Amino acid sequence: MAKNESTKDIIAKAAVSCFAKQGLTNTSIQDIANEANVSKSLVFYYYKNKENLFIYLVKNQQNTNLEEIKKIIENCNNPLDQFKNIIDKIFSHIKDKNHLDLIKIVHEEFMKNSLNQINNEIELYVHEVIDLISNVIDRCIEQGYFRKINSKLMTINIFSFMFFLTKELIYSNRTIKEEEIKQFFQNLYFEGLKK
Repeated sequence: MAKNESTKDIIAKAAVSCFAKQGLTNTSIQDIANEANVSKSLVFYYYKNKENLFIYLVKNQQNTNLEEIKKIIENCNNPLDQFKNIIDKIFSHIKDKNHLDLIKIVHEEFMKNSLNQINNEIELYVHEVIDLISNVIDRCIEQGYFRKINSKLMTINIFSFMFFLTKELIYSNRTIKEEEIKQFFQNLYFEGLKK
């Protein structure tokens, strides 16, 4: 257990691990408790049930991602540096097994059409992230870094690229080197957007 890691966080990580291995439906509260090395009643205490735990995981990751993007924008005045730092942050998630496992779970639940309780939250999150990144791209255009382009479509294109790349990393046995991906991405987007 990490020094500052709370029991609630330990349970959340254990849940991601169990859901990724067994699927949401096949995972029991007891499985999560065993993985977290806590009592079943403690899982119920923090999350009430498996569905609430899953919703917490998704919302928590969304909030974390949004805060990271907002912090990058706040801490840097240059929109080109903001854009590069946001892309770097997105790429850092590719190396994070916990993050990839959560994406896998959400994807599988999405394919089963079982995200009804959080569909609206996911949609709002996606729109907010698209708006934040689109605004950064617009400022890059205004300041002469990028040529004139539809920033929303570009942001959606970036998300599509990342979605399918992440899906490939999760479901295939192929390994793709992070540096190779970053170089491809920079050539495709940075060079393609330059004025």
